[in-house]
Amino acid sequence: MNSSKEHINWLTVGEVINLIKKPVALYTTYIVERWHVTLRKDCLAFGQCLIPGNCQMKKKPDDLCRSCNGWYKELAKSHLNKDERKIQWRKNCDTSKLPVDPWEVAKFFMPVLGDNKGTVIEAESTDLSHLLNVLVWMKDVAFAPDRRVDLDLVKNLRSGVRNPWAHAPNQELADADFNNAFDIANKFVANLDNVFSCNEVKKCIEDMKLVQTNKISNVVEAELKALISLRGVLGADVSQLKGEITRLKEDQSFDRQVIKEQERMLENLVNYRKECSTRIDRDKLFCREISEIRADIKSLQGTKDRFQQKSCLPDKPPTIFGRDAEVKKIVCSLVYEDCGIVSIVGGPGFGKSTVAVEVSHHLSDSHDIEVIFSFLSNVSTVPEVIQRLCRDVGVNPGDDPESSLIFWLKSIEKKVVLVIDNIEQLLESNVISQFTELAVTLRKNSRRQLQILTTTRTEFSIPDGTTENVHLRELDKSASVELLRKFCRNKEVKDENLSDLAKLCGFVPLALCITGSRIPRLDDPAELI
Repeated sequence: MNSSKEHINWLTVGEVINLIKKPVALYTTYIVERWHVTLRKDCLAFGQCLIPGNCQMKKKPDDLCRSCNGWYKELAKSHLNKDERKIQWRKNCDTSKLPVDPWEVAKFFMPVLGDNKGTVIEAESTDLSHLLNVLVWMKDVAFAPDRRVDLDLVKNLRSGVRNPWAHAPNQELADADFNNAFDIANKFVANLDNVFSCNEVKKCIEDMKLVQTNKISNVVEAELKALISLRGVLGADVSQLKGEITRLKEDQSFDRQVIKEQERMLENLVNYRKECSTRIDRDKLFCREISEIRADIKSLQGTKDRFQQKSCLPDKPPTIFGRDAEVKKIVCSLVYEDCGIVSIVGGPGFGKSTVAVEVSHHLSDSHDIEVIFSFLSNVSTVPEVIQRLCRDVGVNPGDDPESSLIFWLKSIEKKVVLVIDNIEQLLESNVISQFTELAVTLRKNSRRQLQILTTTRTEFSIPDGTTENVHLRELDKSASVELLRKFCRNKEVKDENLSDLAKLCGFVPLALCITGSRIPRLDDPAELI
């Protein structure tokens, strides 16, 4: 696959040609259909062709029936080419259809269609070059009463954009040719917007701006699209050149050397078109393979949607007492120090899970970090841990949960914090080595994008890994009183009483909460002392 700058230039200009084709087709159709209405009135006296088969065999206009001859003369008068021998009416048109089909009129002004004569039935099936030829060769009368699009700009679009693109060596365009193509194309569509303003023209202008700024991002699909366009363009050029060679052979005044040179050019074009077809087949196969991969990915994503347990965080505690310093330290370690594993260590009832939830919300809300919360209180083996993690991150464990989890880890593109709550049972002597190995695997396969926050009653560390243990101690007296005051709204109860009560609770948060919940049911809080 050619990904050079010059090839990207060529693909980008090819995209511009595709973008311009639609508004040009609409404009040409509008002009030709409106003019055809006028022509039908002017040619009404000629009637219809009564012997179409006979007229199709005639090579000279004077041998046509009255209707076909009348239409021919009317169109020839409106053709800018003064040499009627070069007007390809016989090779392009069915003269019997001129009174009823506007596009047969358009084909009168095109170069030789050759094999494409039967397939060119409207603007959509017509090559851009042939559309531009129609706009070039029709006289002003066809555009009346409106102004025609600038003739020089039409010619420049054909000779300075379409033709250099179609015949670019190695399908590459230098920056100078690229910039020139965009300059011509931008001027053309701006002028077209003046004479034929519509949504399609305006959309084309906006799309061209985007393409010029961003160029091509999907090279494979852009190349396939460009090659298909190029094959059509070359097919038109081959037909045109065949017609030209036939005309030269019929005209005995031309040097045989000129004819040989034209035949050599024709052979090169045919070979070039065959090469295009080969590359199209190759790129189609490539795109088909890409589509299959995308379908597989979509299927995997669908599986993920079916199995994913949304990693919603537990509700944030309304107020957390006396743990601000620890929360800040943990956040700092994860966010700014890029610590791989942080463990919140504390005795039972010290608020480890509460702090973990507070940190999780802080990371998610203030630092836009994805946080996945996993409860492991009833999990005692590493295989069970892997199953639980698969569920919590939204992966179908399938027959090989570890491989499924690793596949998810490798897909992580930005920082994720995995909170593993209550792991003390995994730090027992018979399990800890497997658990620490799992932690290393999680970090390694995520390319260090995954960080781990655990809660446990005992410290642990990972060999050769960045691990930090943050200890939760008893609350200080002030925080303990503040926590109890949340339950005791009676202002007559003094802080000294609550302080004594906190001391009896050992300043342990869980004991304080249990005790505090009983205060409202007592006539005198001192009864708890």
